[in-house]
Amino acid sequence: MSRVNNKWVNEESWTFHITNKNLLRSIIDSEDDKELMRVKELEFDEKWLVNDGEGDPPNMDWIRAIIKAWSEEYLDGAPIWLKKFKLVPLIESLYRQDSAYAERIGGVVQWIIYNEKYWQMCDTKQKKVKFVEDCRDWWLEEDHRGRTRNWINKMWTRVLKWYAKKKFWYDTINFLIDYTIEHKGEWQPHPMYDPKVWFPRGRGKINDKVHGGLA
Repeated sequence: MSRVNNKWVNEESWTFHITNKNLLRSIIDSEDDKELMRVKELEFDEKWLVNDGEGDPPNMDWIRAIIKAWSEEYLDGAPIWLKKFKLVPLIESLYRQDSAYAERIGGVVQWIIYNEKYWQMCDTKQKKVKFVEDCRDWWLEEDHRGRTRNWINKMWTRVLKWYAKKKFWYDTINFLIDYTIEHKGEWQPHPMYDPKVWFPRGRGKINDKVHGGLA
């Protein structure tokens, strides 16, 4: 089976859920871009991407397709820390293996699709940056997972800074948004992407209370 146990009961699940995520949080917490090279320390297993019969989350093929399309267009020109190491497939595995990230990534995709007309009116860089800021603000208001909220917000802040100042990231994010809208017909809406049922709002309420809001 290529599903990683979410109970942290073996070395693989500890590596996926704890070791790798703690490393990513440490990198994002640092304001020094040199720390980004630490992604080479991430541990990755190709089987985390493989459906060997246990099933995929909704829209997994769509996620694979957008990553493939972006990689063909932009990976060669990416910063070395993004191009050389296993960060991109790790992000794909997060969607596949971790429902919390599938919810969030799917929610952002859904938000972009709902705001297609808004994006089409963004005919300047300033307006496009504001569009991404509004997406971040929507997420910040809706995501009530307290334990990881601050870390993800820092990631949003850094990406927005790059988007406003660095051509690679400006082109990359525009490509991802354009692809999302162009391929909206292939995306299947699912209740898990609706913030009204994100953990701990629609599910996991008892678990969240047991852990004092840190589940």
